[in-house]
Amino acid sequence: MKRLGKTLTKAGAMARKAGLTLAYHNHALEFAKAPDGKTLLDHLMDASDQKNVQLEMDVMWVSAAGVDPVALLK
Repeated sequence: MKRLGKTLTKAGAMARKAGLTLAYHNHALEFAKAPDGKTLLDHLMDASDQKNVQLEMDVMWVSAAGVDPVALLK
C-alpha cells in the first residue's frame, strides 16, 4: 500500500498539473486489517499526498466490508 500510495501521488501530481483530480476508488478488500491494526486503506491514504490523491468512496463496498460510511467520511 505504501508503494501504491507513492505511485498514486506521482500520478496525481501529473493529473493536477493537467487540471484533473486523481481519486482512488475503494473496494471491500482495503478494509482488511494490517498487522498494526490499521486498515489497508489507512496505510494507502497515509502514504499518499492528499493534495494529489483523493478518495472516491464507494458506499456499497464500505458497507460490504462492515464499515460505517458516515463514520469513514468523518
